[in-house]
Amino acid sequence: MRSSSYGSLIDSIMVLDSAIVDVGASNIEGFLEEMRELDGSHEDLDYFLIPVVRDEKIIKESIKTALLLSGLGVAGEKIKMVFNRFPKDLELEQVFAPVFKLAKADGKFTANKSAVIYENPVYAELNKLQISLHELNADTTDYRAKLKDTKDEKEQKICLAMIANKRRSTSASQNLDDVFAALFGQR
Repeated sequence: MRSSSYGSLIDSIMVLDSAIVDVGASNIEGFLEEMRELDGSHEDLDYFLIPVVRDEKIIKESIKTALLLSGLGVAGEKIKMVFNRFPKDLELEQVFAPVFKLAKADGKFTANKSAVIYENPVYAELNKLQISLHELNADTTDYRAKLKDTKDEKEQKICLAMIANKRRSTSASQNLDDVFAALFGQR
């Protein structure tokens, strides 16, 4: 949706039990401006999740977004940083030190070190396969049996890739469940 559709978005979600609104980085300023125009409309949204990756510019922009939301009257506990595409071999608190420092200092947003989505090659594979993580996890195909039953090299490669994808999808799903629990205290 375009930021100019913010009013109709708010009207739409007010009648729903639940909704997730994904605002792209390129639309955030317009979205926030429309939110400012509809004073108090932020109360119709339960949480604001801000994905932040290990890029200095994006870290600064994510903090800026959190502070802008706070300035519009959004309570700090409703603004949550989510650390995205993070390598397991790096120190989270070191890479995102400015985020943790500011969150702790002023409480205008929250930063939970357990709210980290780790890098996982399965996400790139899902994009290639044009399926969701849920669809991959729901796939009941026995790729090990298919692998044993075929002599076709191309089919064998596909089976091997799908076995690896299925294994990675399990760990990715567990990671996402852990992040959800860290953010909201439930599963």
